[in-house]
Amino acid sequence: MKVNNIRSNELPEIDSSIKECVNLGQWLLFRSKAIQPDVKEAAYFLKAGTKIFCLNKNGKILETIEKEKLNMPIDELIYFSDLLQPKSLSNMIAR
Repeated sequence: MKVNNIRSNELPEIDSSIKECVNLGQWLLFRSKAIQPDVKEAAYFLKAGTKIFCLNKNGKILETIEKEKLNMPIDELIYFSDLLQPKSLSNMIAR
């Protein structure tokens, strides 16, 4: 699994509080190469609790799916390079 840092303005449709949750590790923002028929338009996926939000290339929500209904690998984790990130051993190892 690849870890990628992008600038927060690359996904303008995502609220800054959500971006902070991603950087804090509370939610996961990721990409997957496995295209599923019902989410083929999605460029990103945001996992929050038991829901996965399918997002377009600007971060706009296309649809919401219960995670049990979506079976795809996480190929790339996304973090925001211009927002604060906690310093921890797991963050240092993953990057």
